[in-house]
Amino acid sequence: MIIIPDIHGHQFWKEAVAKRREGEIVIFLGDYLDPHNFSETNITHDRAFDNFMDIIEYKRANSDTCVLLLGNHELSYVFVEFLAFPHDFRHHFRNRRFIIDNIHLFQLAYYTKQNGNEYLFTHAGVHPKWIKQNFKNFETPFEFYSYTLNIPLKRLKRKLNRMTSDGPFLKKRGSCVWLYIKDWFDFGSNLEFGNCFQIFGHTYLREAQPIITKQFAALDTRRAYRLNEYTGEISML
Repeated sequence: MIIIPDIHGHQFWKEAVAKRREGEIVIFLGDYLDPHNFSETNITHDRAFDNFMDIIEYKRANSDTCVLLLGNHELSYVFVEFLAFPHDFRHHFRNRRFIIDNIHLFQLAYYTKQNGNEYLFTHAGVHPKWIKQNFKNFETPFEFYSYTLNIPLKRLKRKLNRMTSDGPFLKKRGSCVWLYIKDWFDFGSNLEFGNCFQIFGHTYLREAQPIITKQFAALDTRRAYRLNEYTGEISML
């Protein structure tokens, strides 16, 4: 499997998909628009949008082998409550219409089981505390995945619009599009969600090495990766 973390207008994904092997799945982890640090990257909002359209065309041409996940930046255009920064305010309604018109091509999660190993892909990771606080009957990653595939996105809006917060009695965990990497080091062994290995992006690691543990892989380094389905090894493309 080829894994493509947060795009934000970058085109590294094109070189990655060119290396795709026959039958190999390509998984985009979300956040296609809203480039960061224009002075460093020279990626404008318009260039990012053109790049996003190329990704949509790739998905349409490879619908059986390409998975597009939603990130918080896509939801920032779909729902007014989801305001992520940076945000293309000038072209907000253009971006909103384009995403809504193509929303059927996206999903919140992707689950697969390969050689006895379970993998769950989301934009920011699924924290078990968020599951317990919002989906009390879910015990397995597959139940969560199946649920997100079969329910309208707007019915999940309130659950998804959750960022980590410290309350006087309860610490709430961010959702699968808002969780940050620091949230994965607070509860030690309590991070397990079933026996599933999680793969996500969202927290930009500034082109450093990815963070890979026994429970998860955080890959937002502006590089693509390959998951070996037989060994479970994740390597840079």
